[in-house]
Amino acid sequence: AERERERERKEEKDEVEQKDKEEDERKRKAEERKRKAETEEAERKRKAEEERERKRKAETEEAERKRKADEERERKRKAEADEAERKRKTEEAERERERRRRAETDEVERKRKAEEERKRKAETEEAERKRKVEEERERKRKAEADEAERKRKAEEERERERKRKADADEAEKKQKADTAAQQQRLRQQQQQQEAEAKAKRERDEAEQQRKQRINEDRIKREEERARKAQEEAEERRLREKRLSEQRRPTVTTTPTATTTTAKPTSSTPAMVELKPSGRADVMAALNKRADTESVLREEVLANVRRKEEEQKREKQAEKDRAKAEQANARAAKQQQFASSAEVQALYSKLAGYEQQLKSLSDQDIISGKGVELNNAVKEIRDPIMDARAKFPEHTGDLIGRYNVLSREVPEKVNEAYKRRNASGGTGAGAGGAPAVGGPCAKCGNKLVGETVTVAGQRYHMACFGCHACGKKM
Repeated sequence: AERERERERKEEKDEVEQKDKEEDERKRKAEERKRKAETEEAERKRKAEEERERKRKAETEEAERKRKADEERERKRKAEADEAERKRKTEEAERERERRRRAETDEVERKRKAEEERKRKAETEEAERKRKVEEERERKRKAEADEAERKRKAEEERERERKRKADADEAEKKQKADTAAQQQRLRQQQQQQEAEAKAKRERDEAEQQRKQRINEDRIKREEERARKAQEEAEERRLREKRLSEQRRPTVTTTPTATTTTAKPTSSTPAMVELKPSGRADVMAALNKRADTESVLREEVLANVRRKEEEQKREKQAEKDRAKAEQANARAAKQQQFASSAEVQALYSKLAGYEQQLKSLSDQDIISGKGVELNNAVKEIRDPIMDARAKFPEHTGDLIGRYNVLSREVPEKVNEAYKRRNASGGTGAGAGGAPAVGGPCAKCGNKLVGETVTVAGQRYHMACFGCHACGKKM
């Protein structure tokens, strides 16, 4: 029995040692897997960082390429503007020569007609009487024509006011449309960035779920192994229990041998006491192993949660960096717009034209400076429209000032000619005394009723208009 107990203790000790070795081996493998997972995670982060760096470089190269393309387009546009300026100056010089030639011709014609008029007056009193009668009839016709002309001018004034309002509304709508298009482009860029971030976030979540499933599978396998080990220990305990029950009858003797079997009987409980002690060791080992596995599971879950938190922090940091980059880009863009030489040059030109308009006198306008200023204001319209298309955020005041200037210059020029005509200048201006005789510089017909004189040439009110767009004044 002692040898049997010794053998069983040895077997139990060997079994415990074997289990300890297996437990150490599992711990070592778990640590190796953990180190390998950490190494793979570090490698993945490094590759992700390299990928982000590559994207940033590509975006920088694309921005540089766009900037060079914009500079090339700006250079071509300036060349075209210089060529157009040269052509405009040539055309203005040609128009000035033509105007002077016509003025000289009109002066000669006026002198000739004045001479003829004096001769006609000197010929006969009868012709004078008839002319007065004719003038009386002509005055009546003129009164009727003046009334009709006044109504027509009132209607034209209402039409011009309506057109001005329509033009202002159209310009306002166009500006709003440009602003809306700019905002739409910004929203599309933001949606594209959000879509890219969402796709990246989904990829990260899928990878995280895959790793979590792997960890869960590993935990399940560990639990299955622990459960099997516990079942095996329970089965061994049952076998030992059955074995002890089978051995117990061998100790009993006949009633006559009760005194002789007292010592073996006293030894039997000692043998029975050893087995629970061995089972307790086994159960303690199993409990220890279960505790170790529980601790490992907790560590794995803690690692998973820690990695999830790290990934969340990294994503939030990436979002913050992206927002900061966008804010910096917008600030740089606004600063670039504010310091744009083109917009500043247009503001300077407008300021100069406004100063010239304030300093213009009636004599300067009659000598042709008013028309020159009006033409100069018209010439900067296209550059202003180009600047508004490029920098809509910084040209709102520029557009307003240009609209005011383009309206005030013609008004001041027309007022100066009206004052000159009303004070007894050549011909009659709008609202002045009717002018009779002579051809209209536009249609060539005889001037009857109200006329307007501009730069030494007389026109019907219905014929005089803008030489650029044809709109009646």
